[in-house]
Amino acid sequence: MIIAKLIGGLGNQMFQYAAGRYLAHLHQTELYVDTSYLTKNPNGAYTKRDLELSVFNLDLKIATSEDIKKFNIESSNKYSRALQRHLPILFTNLYAAESGIQYQKEFLNYPKNTYLDGFWQSERYFKPIESILVKEFTPKESLNAD
Repeated sequence: MIIAKLIGGLGNQMFQYAAGRYLAHLHQTELYVDTSYLTKNPNGAYTKRDLELSVFNLDLKIATSEDIKKFNIESSNKYSRALQRHLPILFTNLYAAESGIQYQKEFLNYPKNTYLDGFWQSERYFKPIESILVKEFTPKESLNAD
């Protein structure tokens, strides 16, 4: 199972979904989205947003709190995140926190059970499935010119 944490507005959510979708595609596993950061009070840390991906023809599966607990996010620190980022092969349940805006070349080595935390704003995270994403990112309802 791949879980993509959603945070931010529509564009950010599209990048996060697309990266998760590609990793799930590579591993032939399900993609789930973590919407918990969209529903909790940000206490000024970020702008509260809604789940905006629901306007598209996506088969969105929402991760449960039990699904998320498997990745030990709460006990993560900068050392464990660095180890997981650079040696993902050592982990069966990987918490992948994006570091900076550069493409993470280790991304393709993330295991079948990965929690993606970040913005993942490089097309390299999803370019190979561009045709799938173009179909999935079509609006459910027709756009009205009025």
